[in-house]
Amino acid sequence: MCGNYDECVKMNEAVLSREPDDVYATKGLGLAMYRMGKKDEGVRLVEKAAAMTGFKDEDILNDLNVLRKDMAMSNI
Repeated sequence: MCGNYDECVKMNEAVLSREPDDVYATKGLGLAMYRMGKKDEGVRLVEKAAAMTGFKDEDILNDLNVLRKDMAMSNI
């Protein structure tokens, strides 16, 4: 994950414009959106990436769990 989230969004969107089913670009876009404060959209995209793998990619599932825990802690 890059530190410049605007740039991450642009890069991942560029990949997805060419390859809409790219799992890691979908996840990367979701993580960047989440870090930019678009938390619901970010989680939705990471969930989509997880679904694209049949919920079998441990890296994506771990990222999804971290986002969900962070959202839960933000709502306390």
